[in-house]
Amino acid sequence: MIEDAHPSPRGVAHARLGVDWTSVGVFVAGLLLMGGLQARYLPFAYEGTYFQEHSSEHMMQTVSLVDLRERPGEALLFLHIQPPLLDGLRALLARLWPGLGKRALLVRVDRGLYLIWMLVYASMAVLVFRWLRHLLSSTWIAVLAALAFLVHPAAIFYATYLEGTLLTSFGILWLCYALWRIPARGATASLCATYLMLFFVRSIFQWPALLVLVAALLLRQAPRRSVLVFALSGTAVV
Repeated sequence: MIEDAHPSPRGVAHARLGVDWTSVGVFVAGLLLMGGLQARYLPFAYEGTYFQEHSSEHMMQTVSLVDLRERPGEALLFLHIQPPLLDGLRALLARLWPGLGKRALLVRVDRGLYLIWMLVYASMAVLVFRWLRHLLSSTWIAVLAALAFLVHPAAIFYATYLEGTLLTSFGILWLCYALWRIPARGATASLCATYLMLFFVRSIFQWPALLVLVAALLLRQAPRRSVLVFALSGTAVV
């Protein structure tokens, strides 16, 4: 990683506090932008709720919300193609409103998903910012790039589309960032977390990906103990 040879007094103060306020600002900007867009266009939303035509109930391999609320274990077990993280989130949200009918429950759950997607969207902008700041040693260019990501039509589209593409995109970006940071402190644990997230989000991330990532860690000269912990942890879960 590229670090500043002579950090500014402000940078030293931030390091002592353990808070990266610029990253916090990028995250808040993402929340404000997406929240403002949704509030602005809610009067024009499909059925008064949806910014795209389809609800989460109509996506590939999603299970009925009523089944997810009443029998979450069985419902998730019977998923054969799509991994269970998306429906797992839907099941958790559905259990917050045990007495609602199917239509009202679907609206509440999908609004909850919009909120989660907003957090993921803002987090992706933070990853873009942090990576470019290290690569270019320029905070302002990194901020501008993160803002460009936030206003990109594809980012806005998938942040308002209630299926797993945004989670997959976030996971792949995080995976690449964690690999790039090897052998920095905490990077291997971050890599393990994002691999397991992708395993439960997209069917293309199966056990062979674990072998690819172990090879990548070795090529990046990660500590052997970290490689072993990653391999054992990933294997145990997968």
